[in-house]
Amino acid sequence: MKIAISWLSIIIALLFICYRLLFIFLDISSIHMVSDADINNAGKMFLLFCPIIFIGGIWVTYRTFCISSGKEKYKNYITALLSLYGGLFGVVIVDTAMHSVSIEIEDYFTINGIFALSFLIFSIITFFIAKNHLTKSSSGR
Repeated sequence: MKIAISWLSIIIALLFICYRLLFIFLDISSIHMVSDADINNAGKMFLLFCPIIFIGGIWVTYRTFCISSGKEKYKNYITALLSLYGGLFGVVIVDTAMHSVSIEIEDYFTINGIFALSFLIFSIITFFIAKNHLTKSSSGR
């Protein structure tokens, strides 16, 4: 039951990340778009990448669970991929916080800077936490 709840939580989190990243992508790309058709095409292009983000997240989660349970050895690329997803999660959290407080920033350089900074901070935090946990669980068994 614990594994099923964990997987369901991961799937819901990945769906939420993809959902919010679509709107973030459309907000950022709308700066450079001339017409609504261009924005529509940009959204369709992101929807092609969304399954890669989703399936990649499930694969990384599976590998992480296997390393945590001691079935597989620790690999450095798993930590790097987890930090990538941690950075994406950080961008989603900051975007959600900016929309919930209804902060309207018209300067797109500021918005992109905030997103880049949140991606960097959350990916570094995720990297060190995941590396510490996975190396301990991999060497402890």
